[in-house]
Amino acid sequence: MKNISKVVIAVITVILLISSPLFLTAAPLELKEKAEKNNKLNDLHRLIGDWESASGNYSYYESWKPAGASALEGNASMVNETGKTVLRERLKIEKIGTHIVYIAAVNNNHPVLFTLIKTTVKDQKIQWVFENKEHDFPQRIIYFLESENSLFARVEGLQDGKEAKEEFRLTKRGAN
Repeated sequence: MKNISKVVIAVITVILLISSPLFLTAAPLELKEKAEKNNKLNDLHRLIGDWESASGNYSYYESWKPAGASALEGNASMVNETGKTVLRERLKIEKIGTHIVYIAAVNNNHPVLFTLIKTTVKDQKIQWVFENKEHDFPQRIIYFLESENSLFARVEGLQDGKEAKEEFRLTKRGAN
């Protein structure tokens, strides 16, 4: 009889917890936040592919590929008009803890982390803003996916005490 009483008390406790307003509101909010973070990461998969930009005296190339379910790996390079590579970057976007980070290692230097601070989705266009206020330059990396084949990238921030930026209008290679 004691065992039946313990089971009945346990069942009643579970029913009370589940029907509690705190339980009912907290669980869906937590699930909604997880879903929003996963959508941001899923949206970043739209960067996958080979991108290029030719402007002025150089060409810029950026390539992204999946690296598991929650990361992208990429490479970027800038080539001058003589064909010499003047910049190489190893890139990665991944979820670390509760944050989505952009990691860049330029010309084999130590990697620098930028945290995703903002995602804006309007129609089929998406903008991602990554930031690291402690980095010398840039402090922000911004991607704006204008269409499946058109990507605008900008790095910006303070450089030598003045606002500076570099912009790249990229087209997906092989796009018609």
